[in-house]
Amino acid sequence: MDTRKRVEELCAERGVTPSAVAKMAGLNRSTFASAKNRSGQLSVGTIELFCEALDIPLWYFFDVQGCRKAET
Repeated sequence: MDTRKRVEELCAERGVTPSAVAKMAGLNRSTFASAKNRSGQLSVGTIELFCEALDIPLWYFFDVQGCRKAET
């Protein structure tokens, strides 16, 4: 899973930018941008902070198939 792309998807669903969510999560904008250099991977701790800022549970972040099934 490309965790950076997933953050972008979740942000788009909520009409906010990843940079804005990073700021709400208390992260540097570079934290999100530097993940691009690591094949799109964010640490679990960073993902947890994004989830808190987006007000979603951690399981929802990783439940990509379940979320897509609900859309159809």
